Amino acid sequence: MRDGDEIFVPVSHRFDTRIPTMNRFSFVLRRPIQLIPVLLGISVITFLLLQMTPGDPVRLMLGPKASQEAIEFVRARYGLDQPIPVQYFYYVLNCLRGDFGQSIAFRGPVSGVIAARIAPTVFLILYGLVISLLLTFALAVTAARQRGRWIDHLIRLVCVAGVGVPSYFVGLLLIMGFCLRLKIFPVSGYGPTFFNNLWHLFLPALTIGIGVTPILARNLRATFIQQ
Repeated sequence: MRDGDEIFVPVSHRFDTRIPTMNRFSFVLRRPIQLIPVLLGISVITFLLLQMTPGDPVRLMLGPKASQEAIEFVRARYGLDQPIPVQYFYYVLNCLRGDFGQSIAFRGPVSGVIAARIAPTVFLILYGLVISLLLTFALAVTAARQRGRWIDHLIRLVCVAGVGVPSYFVGLLLIMGFCLRLKIFPVSGYGPTFFNNLWHLFLPALTIGIGVTPILARNLRATFIQQ
């Protein structure tokens, strides 16, 4: 073979870059398995933080005039008289069954309090997602079309800066600007109608959208440029 001659490799002998089906299945299956120790660690930290919280939840529930017999009865009812490892075991077991205990503030099951607020929470998340997609598409398309120009550099700079800004700070700025000073949007509230909810939850949804837009916009801009 002389120098400069091309080497032709048969198609059957070429390297197959496709991921085998079994490897894909194991990759997908491994992800939820890896979440188990993470969730257990979070549950341990949460439980220990609750144990280290100053004050007695039973006395807070019954009030300062509660008798010692009533306090001991409530402790036994909720298993607070058991050792900490036993309390943690029943804590995890009840969470797996959907029983999150009783709320002292709302005087009812925690699961009921969560269920009553699922609809507004889902609405707010979807609202923020829609705003994020609109902002992401607008910024990515503009930056890709104006690649290398000042508007592209400005959008990229804003995205880099936006990644490091916490969402609660953005929310406070929006409240101070649009609620307290300009008085355009309400500070809080959740109404019975759809358009009323759009109005009251615009700033919280905008805060959520701004929080995830920088990362999505940078990735989408890179995708547009590569195509």
